[in-house]
Amino acid sequence: LSRMRARGQLSELRAEDLRFNPIEITRLLNQVFALDLTQEQVIKLESRTEGWIAGLQLAGVSMQGRGDIPQFIDAFSGSHRFIMDYLAEEALSRQSIEIQSYLFKTSILERLNDSLCDFVLGFTSKGQSFEPPNQVLFPVISEEGKIRLAMLENLGLFIVPLDDERIWYRYHHLFSDLLRTRLQGHSPSSIPELHQRASIWFEKHGDIEASINHSLLAEDWDSANRLIDLYLPKYLENGQMTTIFKWLEQFPQEELFKRPKLCVQVAEMYSQAGLIDKIDPFLDKAEEIVTFYGNPEKSDGRSNENNLTVEEIIVIKSMVSILRGLKAVCSGHPQRAMEITQIALETYPEMSLKEQAVLYWVQGWAQRSLGDLNLALKLLIKGTKCANESGAILRDIWTDLGNVTRLVGKLPQAIDILEGSLQTAIDRGVPNQGNLSRDESFLSFLYYEKNQLDQAFTYAKRALTHTQWWPSHNIIATANVSLAQIMLARNDLDGSLIALQKAEDERKNRLMTPFVHNLVEVTWVQIW
Repeated sequence: LSRMRARGQLSELRAEDLRFNPIEITRLLNQVFALDLTQEQVIKLESRTEGWIAGLQLAGVSMQGRGDIPQFIDAFSGSHRFIMDYLAEEALSRQSIEIQSYLFKTSILERLNDSLCDFVLGFTSKGQSFEPPNQVLFPVISEEGKIRLAMLENLGLFIVPLDDERIWYRYHHLFSDLLRTRLQGHSPSSIPELHQRASIWFEKHGDIEASINHSLLAEDWDSANRLIDLYLPKYLENGQMTTIFKWLEQFPQEELFKRPKLCVQVAEMYSQAGLIDKIDPFLDKAEEIVTFYGNPEKSDGRSNENNLTVEEIIVIKSMVSILRGLKAVCSGHPQRAMEITQIALETYPEMSLKEQAVLYWVQGWAQRSLGDLNLALKLLIKGTKCANESGAILRDIWTDLGNVTRLVGKLPQAIDILEGSLQTAIDRGVPNQGNLSRDESFLSFLYYEKNQLDQAFTYAKRALTHTQWWPSHNIIATANVSLAQIMLARNDLDGSLIALQKAEDERKNRLMTPFVHNLVEVTWVQIW
């Protein structure tokens, strides 16, 4: 066959050719099965079935005569009775016990390659196999009997290649659902250990996001905490706030509250997301734990059960004060913020450069709110210098330096600062950097003031696009205010009202800096 394929003497029909597209799915379900599905419902079914015609037919049979079709479509999966029966009969029952064992165990993976699957199954270099407990139905596969993913593809076992080299694969969504349902039913106690092994493999191979996801699915909170602690700064620098939120949402609060470093990191995340009203419980708990330790300087330089170093405890204590200062600014008490942060600076003279940079940033915010823009500039320049010397990429400090430079009327210099910040990000080559959205929203205001409305509009739209990875209420509100002003300048009153209402919705009942509230209120006045 390979020779015939190379000579162009072979015509092949594969899954891609056979699967139904949305138009064909609509015809099948709405004409043949006399259903009245919306386009959105059709798209959902296409996503779940991946155009698999038998799956669509079974879905059509299942939906006939039902009154809860929207709910059925939302819940439609490989655990549905007809789908499960079909797949179990057509796909699983014909396979050997060894292949079934392989399929069940590897179904915990979103994507697969041979090395990963071997590790999850427990093959070692000596040919020994790890076997999770309670494997009643799943025999140990010998080293000699290793199953390869290409074999499964050749068997037509609902496996989809993800690259042309046939290295990475995934299971068809419905087939994967069935396998996981069977694994959960027959051997639930094996699942955490399978996820732990997947986490180890992904960490060794540099896919930290997948490693953390599997640690969380294994409910291995210590491992997840270790990985998040190590890599959260990098993900923040890369603007991947949405990813971090997904991790933290899976972390039980009682587990979070055991870990003071993680508590401070969560509080920092909420601050950057415009949810600063949520930070107090995390700061209180972090402070309570490190205070309970008393004097952390012991013979081994370590603290109690969290194994915190003296340096880490200083970071926690200083960040608690800094974030409380930031909340004071947002609450309309900038002078109080100055007092809190100044006390922290004097109390912790050994504070690292990175924390000093954040502290001067908060003080710069406070002075901006107090109306002393020149002092704000000096503090932000100081913060930028500390950040550069620390090696940390603290984009917010650059952004606010650019914004305050704009506020004192130095527009060309402000543009240079903000576009320089964007260029630095581009040079790093990291895609989807959501934290570029602050730079872009302020650049939008600058180009608006230069009456370059198309450029201003482009930056505002880019800022909003980037908030899908950096979902800050502050930034969404700010970018929409800019859009409202641009549209007003274009005599698009309706568009201006829609954009400003979105900004209003973002700031409603939320604790934000007076700067953001003032932007919204002044723009309402302009529209009125």
